[in-house]
Amino acid sequence: PPGSSAGGGVAAAGCAQALDSHPGGARAAMVAAAQQAAQREAIKYVQAQQTASAAGASGGVQPVQPGRGRGGKAHAAGTKKSKAAAARRANSGSNSGEEDDDPALREKRERRMLSNRESARRSRQRKQVHLDELNAHVTEMQRQNIQLQQKVQVIGQHMHVLQAENKTLAHEKEQLLIVLRKVSKASNKVANGEADAIAL
Repeated sequence: PPGSSAGGGVAAAGCAQALDSHPGGARAAMVAAAQQAAQREAIKYVQAQQTASAAGASGGVQPVQPGRGRGGKAHAAGTKKSKAAAARRANSGSNSGEEDDDPALREKRERRMLSNRESARRSRQRKQVHLDELNAHVTEMQRQNIQLQQKVQVIGQHMHVLQAENKTLAHEKEQLLIVLRKVSKASNKVANGEADAIAL
């Protein structure tokens, strides 16, 4: 504790006086001097603690318990935080109490709550409208997809028909070419026979 070195000097002086005044009882004098010195040290320590407590109450440093060291500082910091939190809670409670007592503040709070509810309702409506639009768009895309698939099937069937007609026309063309060649040969023969008859 503070003042230990000075207390040690006072104790030594007290021991010397006790030994001088009680030459026959040196042991008892030493014990009495030690007790007096301990009492003086205890009084000084109590006074120092009271001074530190008064300084802490007025905004100074909190007193540190003896033997705590860093743990004492941490405890003091935790005590400050808990006091600050309690002050904030008390302030909040007083503010809410003032709002409950003040009609203007209560009306303002109610208007703010109604405004927040209305904003939330409009936001939900916008989201619902957007969701409905997306669902309608998906339905339209699915309908168009079905129509396109049906068109593809119809075009495929028509293509098969055209391919079959094309094969038929190609075959008829070959047959007509064969007939045309035969007619051409026959015409040539007839022409050659008439020419021979005229020559005779």
